Amino acid sequence: MDVPRERESGPDFRRQGAIILGIFGCVWAMSGISGIAGGVGVWPTLAALVITVGVIVSAARTDSTRTRLRQPHPDWQRRYNVIGILEGVAIFAAIAVLIAAGVPGLIPPVVAAIVGVHFLPLASTFDQPEYRWTGSALCLVAVIGLVLFRPATDETVRAFVGIGAAVVLWVTAVIVARRG
Repeated sequence: MDVPRERESGPDFRRQGAIILGIFGCVWAMSGISGIAGGVGVWPTLAALVITVGVIVSAARTDSTRTRLRQPHPDWQRRYNVIGILEGVAIFAAIAVLIAAGVPGLIPPVVAAIVGVHFLPLASTFDQPEYRWTGSALCLVAVIGLVLFRPATDETVRAFVGIGAAVVLWVTAVIVARRG
């Protein structure tokens, strides 16, 4: 008997999503750590790596508690590709515009907003409602980063947004690994 594609790949979606979230959480954490003044040393970097490894191991070893079979969009691969390409183009354009405008300190919050917005259509693409909260939380981190931009240094904004985005992605990874 043929098993529907989503039954075959459901757990893989969950694990792959959690692993990708964990890795990008680490990338955001490194960005945030680079904004902490005074050279904080190697400990925050090691902590970020340990958290990332923990998230990935959790994703690999945790069984889902979901009681309902997830129903990814029938054309999920195309939608995922289009969303990813649009996100990449938007990030590239935003970075170019912000550098040209002489406000590179706005790059972290603007990129966080773009990443947050990209999670909203992914929620329906993968039937992963938790991604709505992820997108909203990343947009909130971005808005706070934008508010901090004028009174704070670029490094402070980068630290807040990077570490805030990392926490959002790591928490989402754990939730997706457990509930996905």
